Amino acid sequence: MELAALLLFALLAWILMGRTLVAAATLATFLPFIALTSFGAGSGEAVETLGGMAGIKGIMRFGGASLFVYLLGTSKGTLRDLFQGPSLLALGFFVWGLLGILGSAHPLVSLIRLSEWFVFFLGAVVINDRIARTGGAVALLRFCLLGVSPLIMLLFYTLVVHPEKAFETRAMDGLSRLGGLSMDPNSIGVLGAVLAIGAATYWRLCWEHRTRRKNLLATVLMVVGIYLLMITRSRTALLAFTAGSMFLLWGAANKNKVVHARLLLGCLLFICALVYFREQLFLWTLRGDDVEVLLSGTGRSDLWVGLVTEAFPSRPILGHGYMMLGPTGPYLAHGTPWSNAHNAFLFALVSTGIVGFGLTVWMASLAARSLLIRRVVRRSDKLEWIGRQGLGAIFVVILVDSLADYGMVGHPTAAMFLYQILFVYSYFGGRKRESST
Repeated sequence: MELAALLLFALLAWILMGRTLVAAATLATFLPFIALTSFGAGSGEAVETLGGMAGIKGIMRFGGASLFVYLLGTSKGTLRDLFQGPSLLALGFFVWGLLGILGSAHPLVSLIRLSEWFVFFLGAVVINDRIARTGGAVALLRFCLLGVSPLIMLLFYTLVVHPEKAFETRAMDGLSRLGGLSMDPNSIGVLGAVLAIGAATYWRLCWEHRTRRKNLLATVLMVVGIYLLMITRSRTALLAFTAGSMFLLWGAANKNKVVHARLLLGCLLFICALVYFREQLFLWTLRGDDVEVLLSGTGRSDLWVGLVTEAFPSRPILGHGYMMLGPTGPYLAHGTPWSNAHNAFLFALVSTGIVGFGLTVWMASLAARSLLIRRVVRRSDKLEWIGRQGLGAIFVVILVDSLADYGMVGHPTAAMFLYQILFVYSYFGGRKRESST
């Protein structure tokens, strides 16, 4: 039933996305993030969840990759994008990662995961050429939101039909949070944040067009996104959503004194709400842990120190291999194996060495400069300006998520694919708009 529901939701999204090959390839890439077979970084064993759909979803991912390669090969302009600008940084990261596989404890796992990262990049190049360069930031934002919509619809389907698969319950204290067998709670939280911010951007666009019905739909989607975020109880996703929302609000304020006054009033009301619900917020944030555990990032601080002082110095140039944090795969901290660095930049440092780390920081810096700082769209093109602010806010969400989870590199997630799309758009999409205005 889950597979049938997923395909039905994907078919609906494909129709709304224009019934094109690039839409099919994008959906085939996004769909496996629900209950995808995941290769453990330390053991290399496959784990199947949610009705044994792993094999079918593996075929989906391969089909999506094949479509992206086909579309890439049929357009000389798209193919040229692979060998200019920031694309060379992504190619360099991929090649350097291949060299690091030679020292990996599980070369096949490293190769598969690194190849997935590279396929996301290839897909991003195709999407930018077929969507962003023809429709601009607003079209790209709509395309990305529709691309992740089947995941969100299936989450609600499992929430209603199979709640035992929708929620993850801790044995020690009975704490429940949305996740379980369907998807990692933090990943769902980030999707909720992306949906809420994307819907808020569309609310602004609808306000400009004075379309009340679409405004109502955007409001409903905002509520849905925030609801997903809250029931996952993901602290990282909440911080990411807050940062992205602040960026979006600051861009909306512009130089208009009336908007600034409304923004100030909204912030005051928000602060009052935080004070009023401080006890509930405190308990939600603790999630059953004590304050010391919270301040240590649930053990992340000790992990980060160990990765920098022990794991990185042992293989500083090539790293331990993509997805690997130690000689045997995971990093052992006080007898506990860690396969997730909980920081994309530290992950790149340990698994791909100092060169891979430098390329990761360089790529993120270029995207941040274009999406968050540099003005490449004239304010007279107001709709495009709003759409670009929405994409920038989503980039902020992924950037903050990368500081405490995989985010932009590592184990494949929907956030990683979105990051690749934004990274490519930040150079090629923005440059086209700049030259045309």
